[in-house]
Amino acid sequence: MTKTANHLFGFPVRWRTPLAGSVGSAMAPQRLSSLVVARSGEEVVGMDATTGSVQWVRTIVDADSGYVFEVINDTIITDKLHEGVSDHLIGIDEHGAIRWDLDLGGKMALFAWQAGSDAITGKVNNANGDALAVVTADGALQTSTLPHGGSVVARTNYGWVLQANSLSRDGVLSSLLYSWDGGTEIHIASDENDDSSDTESLVGDYVALVEGLSPDFSLVCRHQRDLSIRWSQPIPSVPPYGAKIAFRAGRAFAGMGPDASLPTAIDLLTGAIRWQGESLMSDCEKITVAGEFVLFTSDETTALYHRDGELIGSVENWLVDNLTVTDDALLLLIGNEAVCLERSTRLSSPVAPSCFTRDLEEEEQAFLAAKTTKITSELKFQRRTSMRGARCNAASVLLADGRVLVAGGATERGARGSMVASCELYESDRDLWRVASRLLTPRQNLAMTTLADGRVIAIGGRLTDRTPLGSVEVFDPARDAWTALPSLSTPVWGASIATVDSDRALLVGGFGLDGPSRHTWWIDLHTGAVMPGPSTNREHGYPALVSLGDGRLMVASLATEIFENEKWRELASRPLGGADAASLAVLSDGSVLLSGGRDVEDEHARADTVVWNDDGYSVPQNFSTGGRHGHQLATIGDDVVAIGGVIGSPGDFVYHWESWSAAEGWRRLRHYDCRWLHTHTQLRDGSILIIGGVLADGDGPDTVASAEVSRVFSAS
Repeated sequence: MTKTANHLFGFPVRWRTPLAGSVGSAMAPQRLSSLVVARSGEEVVGMDATTGSVQWVRTIVDADSGYVFEVINDTIITDKLHEGVSDHLIGIDEHGAIRWDLDLGGKMALFAWQAGSDAITGKVNNANGDALAVVTADGALQTSTLPHGGSVVARTNYGWVLQANSLSRDGVLSSLLYSWDGGTEIHIASDENDDSSDTESLVGDYVALVEGLSPDFSLVCRHQRDLSIRWSQPIPSVPPYGAKIAFRAGRAFAGMGPDASLPTAIDLLTGAIRWQGESLMSDCEKITVAGEFVLFTSDETTALYHRDGELIGSVENWLVDNLTVTDDALLLLIGNEAVCLERSTRLSSPVAPSCFTRDLEEEEQAFLAAKTTKITSELKFQRRTSMRGARCNAASVLLADGRVLVAGGATERGARGSMVASCELYESDRDLWRVASRLLTPRQNLAMTTLADGRVIAIGGRLTDRTPLGSVEVFDPARDAWTALPSLSTPVWGASIATVDSDRALLVGGFGLDGPSRHTWWIDLHTGAVMPGPSTNREHGYPALVSLGDGRLMVASLATEIFENEKWRELASRPLGGADAASLAVLSDGSVLLSGGRDVEDEHARADTVVWNDDGYSVPQNFSTGGRHGHQLATIGDDVVAIGGVIGSPGDFVYHWESWSAAEGWRRLRHYDCRWLHTHTQLRDGSILIIGGVLADGDGPDTVASAEVSRVFSAS
């Protein structure tokens, strides 16, 4: 730091540690276990996160700077640069030891490598031309020859977006922007003069790119698959710097105005400007987004903003760079020093500008309170005893005595499967399955719920040929017996049930004889009587349905509707449009998390998730591992877990589950069973029992009887 200071941007300085190498050669400090790690020149340095004291130094090569420095799965990945050529990546552990040294087989394309949740991706130029290289945290390398050469612009839910540039004899730059699924499918967006940036962001099924020739750049939002344009917004640039832009949580941040000096936030859904800050005095040279903070840097001024528009503070004539945010600290580079700021203490409280749509001060206080607690939570999954018979498309409910009833389903998905009439009861305290009485009518895709007296009602369902059923029956746990009730006037399968109040529940949507249904049926929770209810405004073939706890219901598929005052009211669609086979979860504050689903136009899996409350939708966030549909959301403590699902075709399974929290968004969980068409029930202790379904194994999908339970384990 060029000046002595106890505070910066209103935050106390915890520590500052000088780094070797020239000013400007250092790379972003990052958190690794109990350390802060940074690269400066030829050294990677591990510093104590509390005191800043240097714990170890690893010398890489005889070079002044590197181009890649990322922490992925507790491994530092950085490039091995020698005499201006970088052709190796190395992995370093938390003790500074080199785990692996990987020869990439060619020269790295510099400044064009991107880090994901489990791998780093970029371009290598080898003897065969341009190749896409994917390197995992354990040092495994996979390369694929690029069909049109070029560099990776974005890794998307669909594959990759790439750009190939070439100069003609008269010096005119020609650019080819294209998408590639890694196999045979290629979509070309343009073959015009262009200088697209490798700066990108994913929002739902779209990718935002900086495109154009200096000084006439634009921020362009394109569909990830075919690169069709959703919207375009001109972005000013000041030669020779080009357009400076960064992305976070559905927004783009750029320097705007005639001299590119106005900090600006742009909505990635619409391209509209959300807010603009105070002038930086000169054009913006760099923008860094980390956590909820945005750092705008110019020659004269560095300004720190909250992502929703609050100016937290600014300094002049300081070389502030490379912001990283952790649970309790802000990590920066100032000149050639690593600096740690205390995040939990601010000299001044944030003031929400008028453009805020929610109480951000209250949100920040709640967030900090959650982050400073001494208790940490971790989701863990345990294998439980399998059912006696395999089944998919079954239904399950929690009984009043704590047992779980699983009923119906099919032995296999599709026409090959046989209907299942068998039922089983699970005792969680003994991890034991017992055979229960059989359904009177075998069925799959049925709907079930408990009645006020502890009995269980089963409604509708279908046969293997998708013929819907209208039969209704009730199970009495005390007598272990099913009894028939009057059938529905209109048969239905795939419908969902949610409780309206202590007396009534509502059966919604599904498929009837003529396809997706608008019908609903009242269920008397005292007698089990079923009678027609108010029709929805739209058809809901694969309905995601939840009770909001205040007498209202929400249903979402290709449209979203609210049931209130005894009738249905259609809401505005999700920001990126409706999707069937999505999933909903009610959060602790009464808002609703809508996630994933299948796009109606091309049937690919959606990655976008949004939070809805009475004020509208939040900016979409993506699943960290890509799109999924046919998944299920389960609430466990303060987390929402996305269980299973498929990406596209029935055999294309999602290989990672994810957990969502308001503070952290989505994070990937370890690889559990790749389930689809399963059922789950929340047990009395708050854990989730996941049952049956179709699994992916080496020989393809198989229906299983396996079960597992998820819990939250807390430790001080």
